[in-house]
Amino acid sequence: MSVDEVNNSNMLVSIVVPIYNGEKTLKKAIVSCIEQTYKNIEVILVNDGSTDSTYEICQKAVLKDSRVKYYVKGNSGVSDTKNFGVEHANGDYVMFLDCDDYLRKNAIELCFNEIKDLHYIPDLIVGGMAKRDSKKNIVLSTETVDHKIITVDIPKVLLNDRQFKIYKVATAKLFKMEIIKENEIKFDENYTFAEDSIFVLKYLEFVNSIVQISSVIYNYVQVVTDEKVERYKLKDVDNIWHLSEVLYNKRVRLFKRTNCYEQYQHKVDILYLERIRFFLNIVIDNNANKREVIKKLEQIPYESDINFSKISFGEVNNIQDKLVLLGINMKNSYFMYNCFKVKVYLGKKFKEYIANKS
Repeated sequence: MSVDEVNNSNMLVSIVVPIYNGEKTLKKAIVSCIEQTYKNIEVILVNDGSTDSTYEICQKAVLKDSRVKYYVKGNSGVSDTKNFGVEHANGDYVMFLDCDDYLRKNAIELCFNEIKDLHYIPDLIVGGMAKRDSKKNIVLSTETVDHKIITVDIPKVLLNDRQFKIYKVATAKLFKMEIIKENEIKFDENYTFAEDSIFVLKYLEFVNSIVQISSVIYNYVQVVTDEKVERYKLKDVDNIWHLSEVLYNKRVRLFKRTNCYEQYQHKVDILYLERIRFFLNIVIDNNANKREVIKKLEQIPYESDINFSKISFGEVNNIQDKLVLLGINMKNSYFMYNCFKVKVYLGKKFKEYIANKS
């Protein structure tokens, strides 16, 4: 596709919306799609076996706007639902919208404004996200990327802890459909937590150009339900440990496949600390069995060939990662566990304080 086609707004964008019992928020999500200032879109609504009024809401949307396509399937999880949506999408680009979130009204237009003067079609366009409180609709925080074009050392974006907060989710992005289909990139149906991160890391293996925009294009509405927590099995220590390993290994693999590993090997080693931070925050926050957690932490010296003594504290930017490094070097798993136990406890108390004060 030529750059002229971009300027003439001929690129079709497919917005895939996986839905499971989304009656309370779905209408707002759909409206944020059909009211986009960029008009050449199709909205792929996929009902993953909902038992509420999702069907009626989607049917009304289909009657209201011909760009809305609606599919119903048996309940099989969010990963399979997203894959189903991609299979039925026809766009040049595809983006994903969770049914309890919504897009900025000019989200797609902002993205295309950034590429209209380029002499190529970028493989990935990345924007910022705003986290909103589900009850008060106030912005709790924003995550944005630096405004720039990246065509070399693409894996280096994964070394920036702040940037990776954006890259580890599939939302707030435009993915080139050609890359997804040619390389058979899919959401891994074995995971119902962090499936976005695995998908994005797979996709990045085939990316040669990224356009980042600093504008917020996506509104993430923070909703945590007992059903979600149970479905994710966040108390399962073995499951979360394995997931942390998968995410870490995929990041390492990305550096190796793009011939950047030798250049950044030492910095990539530091990403292992982030892996342990990820593991500890999840299992402790969900009251996993302490003995099982300690047992996993004690495996670190035997499963990793990283020389942690060569990593200096000055090289580690995140204070939680510093605590992990200190615990590993002291060979004290209880130190790591207790530090994160206190951190999680204080974090919960602070959230309670803020909630009560407001």
